[in-house]
Amino acid sequence: MRRSDGTAALAGLAAQGFTLASTLLPIAFGDADALVLVVTAGALATVVTPALTMAAQHRLPVLDSVARVRSSVRAVATLAPIGASGVLLATFLILQLSQTPNPLQLAALIAGIALTQSLFLYSLSLLTREDRPTILLAARLLYGVTLFLATLAVALAGGSGEAYCVATIAAYLVVLLCLGIWRVHSIASVLSAPVMTFIRDTRDELIDSRMLVVSTSLGTLGGQVGALVTPTLGQFATSWAVAIRLMSGFQTLGSQTVGPLVDVRVARSLRARDHSAFSRQVRTANFLGLVIGVGFVFACALALALTDALPRSGELVPFIAGAILFCGTGVALTPSARILGLAGKPSARLAWDSFRFAGGAAILLIPSATLQLWSLAALGLAIYVAYLSIVRRAIRALET
Repeated sequence: MRRSDGTAALAGLAAQGFTLASTLLPIAFGDADALVLVVTAGALATVVTPALTMAAQHRLPVLDSVARVRSSVRAVATLAPIGASGVLLATFLILQLSQTPNPLQLAALIAGIALTQSLFLYSLSLLTREDRPTILLAARLLYGVTLFLATLAVALAGGSGEAYCVATIAAYLVVLLCLGIWRVHSIASVLSAPVMTFIRDTRDELIDSRMLVVSTSLGTLGGQVGALVTPTLGQFATSWAVAIRLMSGFQTLGSQTVGPLVDVRVARSLRARDHSAFSRQVRTANFLGLVIGVGFVFACALALALTDALPRSGELVPFIAGAILFCGTGVALTPSARILGLAGKPSARLAWDSFRFAGGAAILLIPSATLQLWSLAALGLAIYVAYLSIVRRAIRALET
């Protein structure tokens, strides 16, 4: 491991510590019910992120053309605000029609998380492409510290779900502001292009990214079914919200702390056409994913036991099955989740994501909370096994 990678890993672990602590604060302060809104709003925002960034996390790291990168920056600068405005309008109309209280406020929170999260993840993808793991995970550390402080302030003030959402948006904004100040001259040079250049770049990037955008959007929606189903789980809702909130924290560890180091090395091996190194990095990512998944299971059991949020004894089995087989496997996939996109296998990624989406959509239609949990367990296991099989085939295809 290079010294910069070791420093990055330490920064990433510290970042995840703060992020995980932020996840636990609402639970520790007795605000577990507020997590239902936070989890649902975050899930809806995450679903639209691939479209707002044009699947940048799967495309940017392996681009070797500076001109293509500059075009991508201009395209995202154009599309992300427009897309977030569309999210605001669509969410407001849906909430208004469903007679949800404070529809404009909730729609603004969801759109705000979608925009800031998208720009944050896009910025990290740029740093991955530039092979800057130390700066990348320093940004993650800043996000974790800011989120922890903002969440603590909300919890001490007797926080609501809306206030915790605002804390998330504030943390993203602080990082974006700092990265913007650091890169102000390069950003200004890229964004000083004529309007027609922005239009052309946005059109071209939309065309080039369309398959990955569709696949990752479907996959994200399928992956978020655990969060989207939370309000319909009745007696399981609070316990499940705690599990999903912890799952989100451990997924962040996998995708934004371990994942960037994997992405940097995978992209490096692919650009060098070193297929043996690529295969080795895939195996390492899968192993690390299993370790993080086991860590999630233990942390979830401890948090639920300490906060007395476990379901009643007669309802434990379906809840445990869902938490381990859906949430646990979802966490285990995060370090390697971008490998198919980086390896240039959009068709395989689309097939897998379509399966995730179809399974998730079917579960949302199930009327029984217990049956939903059992179905989530089965879907999680099937998704995990299918992904490992598809990645194995991709490795064989590159080696032949």
